[in-house]
Amino acid sequence: MFGSAIMPLKSVNDAKHWRDRAAEMRVLADTMKYDETWRIMNQLADDYDILADKAQERAGHDTNVPSPRPHHWLSPQQLRRD
Repeated sequence: MFGSAIMPLKSVNDAKHWRDRAAEMRVLADTMKYDETWRIMNQLADDYDILADKAQERAGHDTNVPSPRPHHWLSPQQLRRD
């Protein structure tokens, strides 16, 4: 076990908490120099979005709000094109 920090149960079931983590991870990913690091960090962000979806389901919401950003199945070069 790493450290003594324990996540409050409230956070586990809080979709906003996970979506915020996803957004933070994407901001950090965009500062990465190497494409592979960028891809891994965006995959982690996608995983946070999945946790948010699960938290939302546990909360009993009738509608499932889609993730604010699409999952990153494209290459970094394809996603960075504007």
